[in-house]
Amino acid sequence: MKKYNYLLTGIGFILLLIFFWIIFLKDARENRLMKQSQILIEKIEDFRKTKGRLPNSLYEIGIKEEEGIDVLYYDKRDSLHYTISFGTSLGESMFFYSDTKQWEDKYGFVPVYQKGVKGQYQLVVEKNRWKQLKAKLKEATRKTTPMSFEERVQEIKQIQRGWINNFRLANIKGKLLELEGWLRNRLRYCIWYHWNRACELTTVGSNKRERKQKNLIRLGVSHKDAFRWSRSRLGGWAIAQSPILNTTITVDRLIKRGYEPLLSWYKKVAPDKFTPTLFPVV
Repeated sequence: MKKYNYLLTGIGFILLLIFFWIIFLKDARENRLMKQSQILIEKIEDFRKTKGRLPNSLYEIGIKEEEGIDVLYYDKRDSLHYTISFGTSLGESMFFYSDTKQWEDKYGFVPVYQKGVKGQYQLVVEKNRWKQLKAKLKEATRKTTPMSFEERVQEIKQIQRGWINNFRLANIKGKLLELEGWLRNRLRYCIWYHWNRACELTTVGSNKRERKQKNLIRLGVSHKDAFRWSRSRLGGWAIAQSPILNTTITVDRLIKRGYEPLLSWYKKVAPDKFTPTLFPVV
């Protein structure tokens, strides 16, 4: 009996040590990220003083994009304000707001408890967080924004990686797939619009149509179909969702240009090889 009590005491002591060790590592990680955030904020403010504007991405201030969970994320909210964020724990993130100069804790999960249902609980991201993600991606893929395709893809990576890292334990596979198709069409729309802009200096409308036709032929479209689609009366968004661009500006070609699918990054950071974490009730 005494041996049994000693064993329970030893197990309890070990568990207590593990608990305090986890707390210590968590605090050390947050302190490290807070110091790195302060250095990043100083670089952004120096860039603002020198250039008279905010950087569009961290690449502009000489910071290379990193992969992983312990990464700082920069979000340009408008021409004057920005946020710096990093994930702290399950569904929680720390956000620095340039307008208030304050740090805030934020959560983004909603309860899915149903009385009488057991073993089916899971983490679900609230609707407002999905709307915020889509709004940021929409701003990054706005066709009139003056940036190259590479710069656009770089900004999309920063947005999606920060968001997915924060909610990597939630059940978001289905909505990511739905959002993925919409995002690819936005990129195709930008490419189609760029083909128009390349000939905008001329007043001859046929130059735009000929450029579209040549680009479609380069992507493997027959001369007949390229001629027909280059002179289509459909709007740019309708063309982006049409088979002609879906079969030419494919996912593989976008990836070769630097694009990273939402689901690919989710697979890298989600635990247990893409299996959402469930919390059964014993």
